[in-house]
Amino acid sequence: MEETPKTTPRRPEGPPPAPWYLRMWATMQRGGSAGWFLSTMLQAALTWGFIGLARLSEGWPWERQAKLLVIVAIVATWGMALRAIRARLLELVRSWHKNLVMKAGGTRLKALPRTLLENHEKFVKGSMLRLRIIAAGITMPFFVLPLFTAALCLALTCTRHTFDFVEMACLSSVMAAVVAIYFRWSILASPAPAAVRPAVRRPRARRERFEA
Repeated sequence: MEETPKTTPRRPEGPPPAPWYLRMWATMQRGGSAGWFLSTMLQAALTWGFIGLARLSEGWPWERQAKLLVIVAIVATWGMALRAIRARLLELVRSWHKNLVMKAGGTRLKALPRTLLENHEKFVKGSMLRLRIIAAGITMPFFVLPLFTAALCLALTCTRHTFDFVEMACLSSVMAAVVAIYFRWSILASPAPAAVRPAVRRPRARRERFEA
């Protein structure tokens, strides 16, 4: 009798991996800073493309539209950069909070030396400080320029006794306020709550019922 060849059972094939942009979007939705950083880099490359397009559009009828696209792209790059910094700050805050919980009496605290925990805390504080300095540096042009424009328009209004610059002053003030609010939201992340040892619930004593 001829032997029948043995066939190995096929494993059920899983779903195909999602595209890279869907995986990046999922990472951004979970609050990961890597996805936001990559998106900021792509937006920066797109901004440089718009700048080159604006250079080539000199003398053409669509020159003004190209320059407007450059301004919008620069603002979008700034906003995404602050969003990436915020995501990284929140990651550092969560790491710091986890460290504080361990210091408060976590089970794994005894296995770690104190110098390691102190070095981790110094790294988190130093990283947060550097990120905030970078965010302040890239925000200053967007805040100082509208503020300076508003002050200049108010000065011209007071010296020339005319109200032609009041609208521009109000618009510049609103722009500066929006930049300040967005900067505060992105940089001043929620602080880590105080690490308190969780209270252990004790079972309540059952009351004995006595028959009358």
